[in-house]
Amino acid sequence: MKQYFLFLLGFSVSLVGFGQRKTDSIQDPVRQNFAQDLVQELSKFPLNYQFATIKDYTASVLYFKTESGDLKDGRTSETINNFGLKTQGVYRNKNGVLFFGDISISKEFYKNLKWNLSYDLPENGVMSDPHYFGVSKGGNWSNQEYDINGGFILPVSSKIKLLLNTNYTLFNKYRIGLDPRPEITYNNLDVNLGLSYKLAEKHHIKASFAYGYTHVDNEIKFSNNDKNLPANYDIYVRWMSGYGSLSSPFKNSTQRRITEYQAHLGYTFQTENLTIMADALYKAADQLTYRNNGVVNKDDTSNYFASYKPESFSVNVLGLYKITPLKQIKFNVSGDFSSGDNFWYAKGGKTYSAQENALKAGLSYLNFSSEKIFWDMGLSTKIWSVEQRDALATTSSNYTNLDFQPYIMRSFAVSDNMALSPFFKSTLRLNLDELYIQGNTSDLENIQENDFAAYAQRDFYSEVIIPNHELYSVNQLNLSGGTFININSQKHYNVSLKLQAGYQIAFQQMHAFSSSDPSRFSGLASLTISY
Repeated sequence: MKQYFLFLLGFSVSLVGFGQRKTDSIQDPVRQNFAQDLVQELSKFPLNYQFATIKDYTASVLYFKTESGDLKDGRTSETINNFGLKTQGVYRNKNGVLFFGDISISKEFYKNLKWNLSYDLPENGVMSDPHYFGVSKGGNWSNQEYDINGGFILPVSSKIKLLLNTNYTLFNKYRIGLDPRPEITYNNLDVNLGLSYKLAEKHHIKASFAYGYTHVDNEIKFSNNDKNLPANYDIYVRWMSGYGSLSSPFKNSTQRRITEYQAHLGYTFQTENLTIMADALYKAADQLTYRNNGVVNKDDTSNYFASYKPESFSVNVLGLYKITPLKQIKFNVSGDFSSGDNFWYAKGGKTYSAQENALKAGLSYLNFSSEKIFWDMGLSTKIWSVEQRDALATTSSNYTNLDFQPYIMRSFAVSDNMALSPFFKSTLRLNLDELYIQGNTSDLENIQENDFAAYAQRDFYSEVIIPNHELYSVNQLNLSGGTFININSQKHYNVSLKLQAGYQIAFQQMHAFSSSDPSRFSGLASLTISY
């Protein structure tokens, strides 16, 4: 499998490099925050690649990322180290076909990850699936991931263009050194088909439909099975079944089947200097978790442990305005609204629900004086909220926050073939509202001597739920800065070295953490060759 992905990586590098074509755009996704954010926005709605003015490029990057500290979710590892190789690019051939994509290989290490034997880490306090294995004893993990994403936009006629976009992800995760030892394999394939139609000289409509299928296999082993006893409740595997509900597993294995559908409609207005792309996207998924990984009849409901059905609706308006050939503005307004409910088959009903909402607005400015000298700056604001409810555990956690995210970059020439681009960015988070309700407090304060399940539940509240609510309900500041060192070659390729460091703190003392002033550090070093 590794040799197969390495072959595809080398092939993609040569293919994109061979098809490279020069454009006169000042947007450079390798060394500009302006263009990097633009590429991320375009990847959400790939039909929009045809309307953007990103220059054709191929970039291969070797990187190392790290983050460490105790200001984190209780189901995130104390330290994460990640290094990998990624190649990405966009180009247009002489027949008007636009190609885009990326391919990556990464290796990742977790240190002291607790309460999470699942295939992913939580985001904003929410797991992508609320049904997962967990133990309170922390352990180290070794993970590897392969990603291939690519597509093209093909002119069918003077007015119609066809989109085909596919994404394949494979990763393996292993907990090493300590029992229990999960072995997780994740396979995902997404296919996206779309059309755009030119209504008039300045007006375009777009539509696409995507289907995705994911299979996850999770088997947990013990070097000493005699230790897998309820009395050893720090390593005895339990189902996390919501946000406070725990239960014993049928077997120390499971598999998941996830099917996802999404539909997209959009409109684009484009003139010589102004482009406005408006898009709406609906997603729905059915996430089935099985009682064990030996299930043969996957449609027999007696083999189901639980199901989770998230759905989301998002709207996005992205605008690009060319003031002059060397000055551009990018603006973005978006709204994302998602919710999900589970069904726990042994309980015969819904026990957990989650809602996430976000409204965001951003403005960026890019100003070139020459190829090496430019300003890149911007500001975005986002108001977002999360609500989680566990009916069986009679627990709910709600928080609403407001984020301010400014950034600034200044690039200047050091010599004829070298430029420095120092940058600074930050996120200021202000909590607007929070509410925490725990109806089982008295039960967890009065536990019978041999009620080991209650001991595990008590520890989950004290190490995950209560600290998490505090984590996302306090004012915080995340500062980061660094520089690009850019070297232009006479052989039509450029080399860019990026160094970045960040530090995250809370503005007030924390009461649910082991330290009253927890913090988290992050670092990045990358070497990019673009051509």
